[in-house]
Amino acid sequence: MPSNNGLLNELQIAGSIDGKKLCEINLNLQTMIRMIFPGASANDVIESKQYDDVYKPDIYIKWHDQVRNISVKMGHSNEVHSEEITSFIEFLRSKGVSQETLDTILLNHFGDGTTDGTGTKRMNTMELTFAYKDKIKKANDELNNNRDVIMAVFERTMVQGLDPQARKVDYFYFGTPDYGNLTCYHQISTYIHKKCWTYFNCLHIGPIFLKPRARYVDKEIVSEYRRHLCIFYWPNLAEDIDYIGHRFTFVSTPN
Repeated sequence: MPSNNGLLNELQIAGSIDGKKLCEINLNLQTMIRMIFPGASANDVIESKQYDDVYKPDIYIKWHDQVRNISVKMGHSNEVHSEEITSFIEFLRSKGVSQETLDTILLNHFGDGTTDGTGTKRMNTMELTFAYKDKIKKANDELNNNRDVIMAVFERTMVQGLDPQARKVDYFYFGTPDYGNLTCYHQISTYIHKKCWTYFNCLHIGPIFLKPRARYVDKEIVSEYRRHLCIFYWPNLAEDIDYIGHRFTFVSTPN
């Protein structure tokens, strides 16, 4: 879930834009708006609001009758998604991922030698890395040599979420009202397709890494929900967004 600081930042960005003429908005946000709406003029009034639901876009920006959805991150934030591990496994199964790889993901998630969390001794990350080194390597090879799976996971974790009817993210903004970097769906998609993803040792699917919310190693289990919850994160997200924004062609149309 977004932190309170993250929610406040979204509100401040939208509030710095909403109801103002483009020329009245600070230069950083003016630049972002002109990238999204190249035809916007200085005296055009721009609308922006924070969404109050759980879908992937955090705010929208509206110019005339055109609305664009923005995902906002800030600071050291790199978590992009969370869901129960069982629903994610079924999603991967629907994309043709092998049962062997699905079992490896579950073994890594629960860390107790089982695929359903019924084991009694849970291993820490170092122990898991040693115990399942070969299995994780094989799973990573399958997952990261399939661009369709990588893009499907990117869409699920960062663009649309679990609901196929939900609104999609058009642009990704990392920063505050005063400074930040904007990237579009096209730029990130191009980056994902061009980059080789097979060299990371940790379990991952393209740029998206996954781990349990809580494994409770050598501790009493206090929340079964948290133990079954998988979180998804993009390491070095801020740096990568900056790189992608400068390296790949920006396209000012929604995906």
